[in-house]
Amino acid sequence: MKIYFGTASTFGLFIGVGVCKSNWSELNHWYDIIFVCVLPIIVSPVLFFFLSIFPCGYFVLAPLYYLGAKLNGAPFQIGDRVRILIGPHRNQIVKIYAVWTERNQVRVELGDLPKEKVKDVFSFTQVCRERSV
Repeated sequence: MKIYFGTASTFGLFIGVGVCKSNWSELNHWYDIIFVCVLPIIVSPVLFFFLSIFPCGYFVLAPLYYLGAKLNGAPFQIGDRVRILIGPHRNQIVKIYAVWTERNQVRVELGDLPKEKVKDVFSFTQVCRERSV
């Protein structure tokens, strides 16, 4: 949703500024100023509505996530050593003890407490396979 809202807001802003005069000093009339200020506020929710209805984000983002996972070393197997790329355990090299391929996630060995609280789950794009030396 953040992506949709950010996209809609950005498009609305660019449309508002681009359609109106490109030189800010030429905004002489009150309707020019209202046009620049109000159009992004009107266009952003409309674009957000259409982007949220149509699954166009899935067709754009899903291949990017798949490519990111492949570049990070997916598919992973139990016993693989991976580097965590995000969060408080960033840059730790850990071993995979469970792979959830249907969810594109792995569970890694971080200790008993994270294991009990299920805080040891990372997506394929949040870990990167470590090359053996």
